[in-house]
Amino acid sequence: MNKLEGKGFDIAKAVSLQLPFFCCKNKIYSHSYQKDISRYMYCKEFGVSPYEGHFSSHPSKWILKSQIIKSSFNKLEQMEYDKIKRNTKA
Repeated sequence: MNKLEGKGFDIAKAVSLQLPFFCCKNKIYSHSYQKDISRYMYCKEFGVSPYEGHFSSHPSKWILKSQIIKSSFNKLEQMEYDKIKRNTKA
């Protein structure tokens, strides 16, 4: 059993907090990822489908990307909420 299991360790959060110590943010920035994020945000904001047709006709790659983007935004919102909550208690 891993020592970190069950202790609330979030690997994505740990990597995002430590990444600036190992490389420049410009090295991990990708225009294609930014386009995917923009597409996701536009579709979410205006309630439109990113591709024509129903869900099963969308590219599986896009479905996976959109799930990752959604999860990332949820984690970011949770981190902001926790930060506000900590500052309010202090």
